Amino acid sequence: MRTNRLAGVLSGLCLLLSGCGGGGGDDAAGPTPLPPAVTISSASSVDVDSAAQFSSDLGSSSKLSFKWDFGDGSSSTEAQPSHQYATAGEFNVTLTVTNESGETRTAAFKVTASRTAMVKSAVCSGQAQAGWCWQRPLPVGNVIEDITFVDASNGWAVGGGGQMLKTSDGGLNWTPQASGVTARLSSVRFSNSMTGWAAGDNGTVLRTVDGGAHWTQQAAGFNSFGSTGTSLTIIDPSTAVLTSGYGEVRYTKNSGNDWLPASGPSPAAVAANGTLWYFAYYGGVLKSTDPAHTPVSVLPSNWGTSFQAASFVNDSHAWVFGTTYDSGDPATYYKPTLWRTVDGGATWSQFVPPSLGSSGYYSPTGFRFFSATNGWLLIAGTLYRTTDAGTTWSALTLPTPAGAVYAGEFIDDNTLALRGQDGAVWLTRDAGGAWTRLAVPGEATQSMYDALRVRITAAGVLLSYGSRTYLSADGGVSWQRVLGGAPEEATGALSSLWFFDAKKGLAVSDAGWLLSTADAGLTWTRRDMPNSYYYGGYASRLQFSSSTDGWMLSGGTGIKRTTDGGQSWWTSAGSIPDSSIVDFHFVDANRGFNVNYNGDLATSTDAGQTWTKLSTLRYGVAGLRFINANEGVVVGTNGYVARTADGGLTWSLRPSGVVDHLRRVMFQTATVGWAVGTSGTLIQTTDGGMTWRRIPVPTTADMNDVFFADALHGWAVGTGGAVVSTSDGGATWTLQPSGTNRNLASAYFVDTRTGWLGGEAGTVLATATAGH
Repeated sequence: MRTNRLAGVLSGLCLLLSGCGGGGGDDAAGPTPLPPAVTISSASSVDVDSAAQFSSDLGSSSKLSFKWDFGDGSSSTEAQPSHQYATAGEFNVTLTVTNESGETRTAAFKVTASRTAMVKSAVCSGQAQAGWCWQRPLPVGNVIEDITFVDASNGWAVGGGGQMLKTSDGGLNWTPQASGVTARLSSVRFSNSMTGWAAGDNGTVLRTVDGGAHWTQQAAGFNSFGSTGTSLTIIDPSTAVLTSGYGEVRYTKNSGNDWLPASGPSPAAVAANGTLWYFAYYGGVLKSTDPAHTPVSVLPSNWGTSFQAASFVNDSHAWVFGTTYDSGDPATYYKPTLWRTVDGGATWSQFVPPSLGSSGYYSPTGFRFFSATNGWLLIAGTLYRTTDAGTTWSALTLPTPAGAVYAGEFIDDNTLALRGQDGAVWLTRDAGGAWTRLAVPGEATQSMYDALRVRITAAGVLLSYGSRTYLSADGGVSWQRVLGGAPEEATGALSSLWFFDAKKGLAVSDAGWLLSTADAGLTWTRRDMPNSYYYGGYASRLQFSSSTDGWMLSGGTGIKRTTDGGQSWWTSAGSIPDSSIVDFHFVDANRGFNVNYNGDLATSTDAGQTWTKLSTLRYGVAGLRFINANEGVVVGTNGYVARTADGGLTWSLRPSGVVDHLRRVMFQTATVGWAVGTSGTLIQTTDGGMTWRRIPVPTTADMNDVFFADALHGWAVGTGGAVVSTSDGGATWTLQPSGTNRNLASAYFVDTRTGWLGGEAGTVLATATAGH
């Protein structure tokens, strides 16, 4: 009885304790608390080819549920998921976190996915592989205007599009430096490894004090017309002289904070102390030493005297080569004559070296002194050397069979390069004792008029020939091209591009050669098209109806066809190869149209095997596009636009609102279309080509192509490296720095961020950031 009563008391006590909150177990702790806000952690920019990692500041608690929406239709319930985007673009990522009681928190994050692997390590117009990047030729395809070295290893190169490159290994490898300008740079000089200047078109002057890592733009005071072809002479880290291609001269003595004008013509030389020497064929020699650089005549010309070349070693020593007329010597009326000063032009000695014979009939193609005693003279195909200040000259035996010597490159007192009219280049490094032929690749294609520059660096012999630079590490036996495009691609432009996906693509030139890539343009393979020829300006076009079936217009040989994705091409037996065809367009796998420059329009219903003439439009047609089998538009010279609604049988003129030459036309939809032309012309239609209106763009360059990736994002390209883009369907356009002044002819995008541009001399630019 007492046992039962005790059990009851204990039971009541347990109930009492439970009601007071004791012994409630785990559930009594309540749900996991959530913070007022949740933060997502991830990289804001990710690569399409790599998985992106996502997490939050809540960690990976098992008591919380996570729901991720990656913005591309994919989701995850992991706390710290990874996700790989299939396409490039901007995606809004959201995370919803829920605790045990159903309370939620939501966070948002924007991710930009790009195909950055396609431009990895490329030279780009923007920072961190942004903007437009060089894919071909490598490292850049800009024309390099000048190269300078401060020692055997460290050098800089400048060129078109504000291009700036640096080498630390004697020219074998070149890395980009951001110049901050788009103007062509024509000259670069360094006073030491850290301090230098670069100058170029439109008054552009840049200075660096950290070896080119950063450049500051300075104002030199040149007008825009007189600044083309600017050259630089550096005297010391704070003193420099600028000379424009039209003779304007500016100088600074305070590191470029002030650039003062110098009187007189363009100086022929600048001495180490800043003295300017001037030389003119009939004007004699002038010299300026005053702060205003006012030139004073120190060697006037006289009747019967002509000055042909001059060499100024320093402020004291100078030589002038010319001729004097001697009527009393009928054997040699024009005698080669030297004038020499050793006191800065205060006095001159005149003498006729007998060892020069009758060379006074000719003008020298090279005249250079490297010291007060040693000099070179190249005249009438003969090379002379003096070691006694020009009193006597010895003729050197030239290498054979060099042919007639055309030009010489005087490198130092013992090193000289000669070029013959046959394009051969010969090098001596022991003052003419021994010669080595520099067998440059593609030598047969070199012109004797191409500028020649030879440098001896830590990597070997560096030879710049025209717009290309080669390097030989074995004394000229073998070569590799380190700057510039291939010689065989100097003519012709890549005027049409086609990509099947983000990896596989084609590019065709109007000179009849084709490029293909399978890795988004990281590498391109070139091959020539059979029977193609190039006389300049032939149209090139590519179009595919599937991954295998397509057509190509290239090299003035009419329309070719492929059924294997561009591996092989042929002209159909029933087709007539018309070399004047300027454009074509297929509306499906069988029905197509083409038009030639004379305005003859033809159609095919069997994929281009046979063509039937439909009508004749006007002369000067350049572009053709059909909206469907019935409706189409052609454009051409003087703002010409015509439209058909009956499959090309009849055409009606449509007012374009412009008088410029229209070059290409395309349609985004059945109603919205665009055409581009000369002088920055861009016109739009919103009613299928019935009416057109001009859309302003921030360039006057001749526009060659226009491409839209979707309804909002479009690009147009043209001469001088011009690129304009829109992200609002064409309402407004923005100029994009392309990093080149090469003419651009074509554009193609596979999405709103990934695209390629084709241009002259095999130029291929790519972007993974929409060109921004």
